[in-house]
Amino acid sequence: MPALRFSLIVLSIALLCGEAIAANNPAVLFVGVAPHAAYVARPLHEMGFELDTCEPAELAEQLASKRFNLVVLGATYNVDLEPVLAGFLADGGGVFAAAPFGHMGRAAAWFPTPEWAASLGATLRWHDMEDTEDSVAIDSMRLRHSFYDRISPPFNEGVDGVLTLIGPDKIWPPLTLDFDDRWTVAVRWADSVKPKAAESKMGRFESFWWQGQPLTDRSGLLGVREVGKGRLAICGIPQQWLLSPPRNCPTVEATLSRGVGDRPSDWLRVLANTFRWLAEPSLKAGKGGATTPQTLLLDSEFIPDPPQIDWAGPRPIVRDAKHPLV
Repeated sequence: MPALRFSLIVLSIALLCGEAIAANNPAVLFVGVAPHAAYVARPLHEMGFELDTCEPAELAEQLASKRFNLVVLGATYNVDLEPVLAGFLADGGGVFAAAPFGHMGRAAAWFPTPEWAASLGATLRWHDMEDTEDSVAIDSMRLRHSFYDRISPPFNEGVDGVLTLIGPDKIWPPLTLDFDDRWTVAVRWADSVKPKAAESKMGRFESFWWQGQPLTDRSGLLGVREVGKGRLAICGIPQQWLLSPPRNCPTVEATLSRGVGDRPSDWLRVLANTFRWLAEPSLKAGKGGATTPQTLLLDSEFIPDPPQIDWAGPRPIVRDAKHPLV
């Protein structure tokens, strides 16, 4: 009996310590986007973040709990989120938005939108980018990245440089934004990067089509600013190239942490530094405390691996000439 009582006491202490640690960690709620387990969720959790996800329709209820310090906003199709996020910012919360647009077929219901970002002083530029060969790294998927280290403090802490995809707009590459003077431009392209006309001009973005204007010191891939008591960040990289790629995506892995050849890339560290900055006012106010469900840290089995082949037995038939595959 004494041994059982001692075990229960130890377990209670461990649980209390775990809750105390979680309360001191920034609690991040992903909305409209599920973070990739291997590339994003597990590394961020190891860096001291608590993570969870919710559907857009659940956001107001989740934020009312005061358990989250930061919302990471993907492409959603719920225009009712704008006042919810405005209230969260006014209350000292942090918001990180990936590129402010979604699927073209559902443009009427987008949130966030380019117009929303522009109303806050971050104007999207619809054009492609090109870079000199000296600054370009080509990954295993034969996609081109630009390397640079023009990252402002404190977002550059522990960062040796970043690679960012450049290419035709048909693959939804990162887009540049012009930030007004209420913003700090946290990440800028290399000096060698220049804008060029987009291969296609999406009608939905007509008011943001490139008109030949050069990049300036207010142009960048990531900007941050204070909004009321809270803090906001907008990034020009779409969520599928930063937060929620396919299960096996060497290009995004290279961008976030692996790098290409001798070119390092620490976008994940930039994100972590940005998340900490965004969460700071809310943490100081004593909010947060959400914990990470273990399922968020596990690789998805949505596309299961095929069954193993017993090569010692009869060779399997992979194509039947009488019943060809279609």
